[in-house]
Amino acid sequence: TDTVPKFHSGTPPGTVFVYVQLSSKMITAKKLESMQLTFEVSPEWMTSLEIPESSLKVYQYSAGKWVDTKSTVVENAGLTNVVATGKSIGTYAVVSVPPPVLEKPTAGAKEQTDAKTDPLGLSFFGFDLTTIVIAISVITVITLVVMLKRRHS
Repeated sequence: TDTVPKFHSGTPPGTVFVYVQLSSKMITAKKLESMQLTFEVSPEWMTSLEIPESSLKVYQYSAGKWVDTKSTVVENAGLTNVVATGKSIGTYAVVSVPPPVLEKPTAGAKEQTDAKTDPLGLSFFGFDLTTIVIAISVITVITLVVMLKRRHS
């Protein structure tokens, strides 16, 4: 079905392909440890909505919320299948969840980074004050060593 089953609050994240209600009088939650579920996803649906295979997931409705089943996508003979491991009978949803959008850095991002690494703003030509002090100290020590060697020569 493509509508949210009754008595379920909210919808899973992403675009829903199908809801599946699994029930059986022969299987009880006490006997069922896990089950493998395989859902075939329509290539037409994926093409019409420009959905990449990598975004396909299966969610299970459990304890009042939709939980990711950590599903995998398997292509077999030109068909796209989403394979999930279920822990109980109930309602499942096959969905497309797009990856998070990463924001491009703004023009001020470099200045913000510099402010975090150099909170006093003490940088010269891209070097922070600590690096400059260490460099000057090393040069001073080398100069003193050279001068002492010349004196004793």
